[in-house]
Amino acid sequence: LKAASHCSGKEAGTQHVHGPWCSVPMHGLIHVVLRELVLSKYGAESWQQILGKLSVTEDAAIVDVSVQYEDSLTVSAFAATAEVAGLKLDEVLRIFGAFFAEWAHCGSQNRLVLSMGDTLVAFIRNINGLHFQQYRHSRNSTFPNFLLDDNDGVHLSYASARGTKFAPLVEGIIPSIGKIIYNQEVTMTRQKEARSGYCLTWHLSIMPRPGTAMAYEPSFDVGLATRLSGMWHQALMPSTFPAMFPKSFGDEGDARAMTELAEKFSRTQGEDYRVSFLMCAVPAGHVASPWHDPSRLVSIRDFWASKSGNPKDFNLSVPAPFATRFVSHSWDEPVDWVERMGAKCSYAEFKATELAYLAQDLMLARRGSSVGDWRTEVTYWIDKACVPQGHPISAEYISRIDEFIKRCRGMVVLFSWQYFERLWCVVEWAVFLVWHAPTDIHICAGTLLRESTQKAYIDAIENFSVANSKCSFESDREVLHHTICHHYDSTLAFENFAKVTAISLLFLTVVRAAPFSAKAMSTHSEAAQPWIDLAGRLGFHDLCDALATADVVQWHSTASALAGEDMQQSATGGKAASTGAASIGASSSEWQRIFSGLIDAWFEEKIIPILKDWKEDSVLPLYLGLAARRLNSYNRLFSAVPLPKFGPRTLPPVKPSQCNGAVGLVPCPTTVSKRLRTSSADSRRCRVSL
Repeated sequence: LKAASHCSGKEAGTQHVHGPWCSVPMHGLIHVVLRELVLSKYGAESWQQILGKLSVTEDAAIVDVSVQYEDSLTVSAFAATAEVAGLKLDEVLRIFGAFFAEWAHCGSQNRLVLSMGDTLVAFIRNINGLHFQQYRHSRNSTFPNFLLDDNDGVHLSYASARGTKFAPLVEGIIPSIGKIIYNQEVTMTRQKEARSGYCLTWHLSIMPRPGTAMAYEPSFDVGLATRLSGMWHQALMPSTFPAMFPKSFGDEGDARAMTELAEKFSRTQGEDYRVSFLMCAVPAGHVASPWHDPSRLVSIRDFWASKSGNPKDFNLSVPAPFATRFVSHSWDEPVDWVERMGAKCSYAEFKATELAYLAQDLMLARRGSSVGDWRTEVTYWIDKACVPQGHPISAEYISRIDEFIKRCRGMVVLFSWQYFERLWCVVEWAVFLVWHAPTDIHICAGTLLRESTQKAYIDAIENFSVANSKCSFESDREVLHHTICHHYDSTLAFENFAKVTAISLLFLTVVRAAPFSAKAMSTHSEAAQPWIDLAGRLGFHDLCDALATADVVQWHSTASALAGEDMQQSATGGKAASTGAASIGASSSEWQRIFSGLIDAWFEEKIIPILKDWKEDSVLPLYLGLAARRLNSYNRLFSAVPLPKFGPRTLPPVKPSQCNGAVGLVPCPTTVSKRLRTSSADSRRCRVSL
């Protein structure tokens, strides 16, 4: 719940308390909440005394929600507060932690906090996932790492780049969360010895609060908390909504516009022209929102809550020659969603937030240091927004989904554990892998991949079968099954290729979520082992051996060293540290960049060749050749055509000459030979242990 980000440089007039943790910056929201704590509990005069001790005359010098301050200044402010209040520093930090938990619960963090589980134990177990979501929103942040062990009592272990200096914050936050959200009393007792690899371990005593659950009454101005939380969001991610969103998304029942669209389409000659006419994309800002913008998130949640579309949904999209990503997902939430994720975790919000953070990831990859205007520059192809449901022309769109997949730069899979149970999802995965590289699939499962869901994911992949996939309309099954057989050597070849890609990409998702603190790396490495074991059980021995070469601990150590970390200081303060344990003073953003680069280099060297081999042995040779030509021509198209802008749905037919021949692809033949080459003794499918 406590974010630490890069320093803004506004340090004039302050007196710093120096320590081994002082080079890690702290977000200005901490200062804002500290001021509100002092004003509400000790009064305005006490706050002025604190400013005086910091040699500051005005609030603006240290209280700015858009500024990121050094830890040394933050510690000085806490020390001054303790002196004025007549308390010890640890006591002030505990009081602040409890107050900050209340603030987060009433502000923009509420939806994210509630999504972490229906019980306090579930919340604590998923708190690293909460921090990972926070990191995706604030890329320069540094967060602690936690490990919950409830085998013999409830024990919570804590690792932080700041050592134990801010541990009292946790002793304030956890009991407060237990009280205001779960109506439980929590007592945290420090243990004499910390768990190996961690700074501190507590024993937690969790008891129901006496009496019936009572409505929570905050001890501060909730309106102010909400406004300032919103300011925090705007400071980190400047909003472009006023210029981007019109007052109305169009007349919901405007049949005339749809009739005109159908008439224009009927006059369009040639299949390539028709596909170009129908191709559209929806800007990310219409269907995605980060957790930190709750009002917008609630609005977008309605879009994802139902599969039924209408003209308003269709008007979210704009004509476009291509889309950044094709979105593949199951509209229905898993039947055991509440059991595994909790009643307060929304499947619709998962989709909206994952697409928002992916859009930011794509912009960072493009620009290097800024997410830019991800809401307009990143576009998605989503059936509900890109197909006019309920209108007769929708059949023209649905019959060309494979063509739309070709015209997307990549595919994002909102990967629930029931994804492979839906036949439409399976077909989208199959068609995409024919025309694109497996690495162009972005799996979004970070929020869902928890201890409570890991086995469900593993079982879903291990038991995946096209024959057992479900279809809303059985009349579609034969057509969809034919689509797979049309492109692949056999159904079995596709199933194995799908499993290999899914295991590889989910393993990559787990590895990327590594904690910044080196002390928790051994535990994180253990989380990747089930995917290695799964590859072995399925007989994918080449993949199993390659995944086993992933050395997350060594990558972490190398990234820390290259990020300029002070290797002479340990996370517990002042002691000599081993290469893999130190993390004080490192820039978390630089560390993450280097760490990700090491992962990418490993994946490129070890995994991608295996995926290429599987594709060559699974996809029919005819389509391998067509896909190679498509890749070359579409790369020219993607680099030549500017990103789509908002405008009326009047896209003229695109001529092949305008796109260097990229649109004029050779149409797929209606019938192809089931096997155009001689079976090879070393064919990939023959190496699978059956």
